[in-house]
Amino acid sequence: MEYQILSAMKKLLYLIPFLFLFIACEQDADVDIPETEPKLVISCFLTPQDSFIRAKITRSNPIFNSSTTLNPGPVTNATVTLYGNSTSIILAYDSATEYYQANQSLFPIIGGNEYKIVVTHPSGNRAEATTVIPLVSPANFQCTTVDSVYSSDPYYVNGETRFTYSFSDPAGVSNYYRFVIYDVSYSTFSGDTTLQRTSWDLFSDDNADGTTITQNSIAYYYENINSGDTLIGYDVWLLSGNEAYQRFHLSIDNYNGGGDPFSEPKLIYSNVTGGLGIFAGANITHLRIPH
Repeated sequence: MEYQILSAMKKLLYLIPFLFLFIACEQDADVDIPETEPKLVISCFLTPQDSFIRAKITRSNPIFNSSTTLNPGPVTNATVTLYGNSTSIILAYDSATEYYQANQSLFPIIGGNEYKIVVTHPSGNRAEATTVIPLVSPANFQCTTVDSVYSSDPYYVNGETRFTYSFSDPAGVSNYYRFVIYDVSYSTFSGDTTLQRTSWDLFSDDNADGTTITQNSIAYYYENINSGDTLIGYDVWLLSGNEAYQRFHLSIDNYNGGGDPFSEPKLIYSNVTGGLGIFAGANITHLRIPH
């Protein structure tokens, strides 16, 4: 018995130094993490079909910054210059839209041309990016629909519309496409027409270069009878974007990890030097389809 007690005491004495070691390991770490300066953020998409050129300029909010502001808001005192067509134009800030903008009648966006945006700030920060506009918009764009109502009562209607669309892909170059559907609703009470984006697809012409591409998509709609909202049609857009346009929207689609809480975080694509953001171009064709 005495031998067992002595043996146990020896084991305890042997473990004591390790107990203190583990206790020491549990002390709070005092790590000095340096703050990161916010960067200029550019968001600008150029298309020949838009009436205005618009660029949103904000600042990033670094993770380890002491600022508690989640949305730093627009940068209103930058100089935003767009270069291309062997000339340049300074975009003026519009406080109503919070965009820097210019009318395309003063500076047309032309398919096949390269453009560069340069943003400078009184603080000395500078960000810039370049992009090339796809040469042509998708040709022979056609779209048909089939409606199906899957539940209804006197107060609301739920349904889906199946889209089949096709177009001619230009041969000899890599093309990237985005098909977007907007519900177009009319309110008999207010007289307003509203658009709600309901679906979008991203794809390329891999293994289909120079052919007629046919795709299918589904959009869901909701009609609230009490509010007088009635679905009157769809606005469908087919955008032929450059690679930067496609990579940015793919990264946005993948940002939430597909609903998997254990997935690794995804980075949002940026092609801006000296800052963050996206500067890309697309050529667009559009149809309105009655419901």
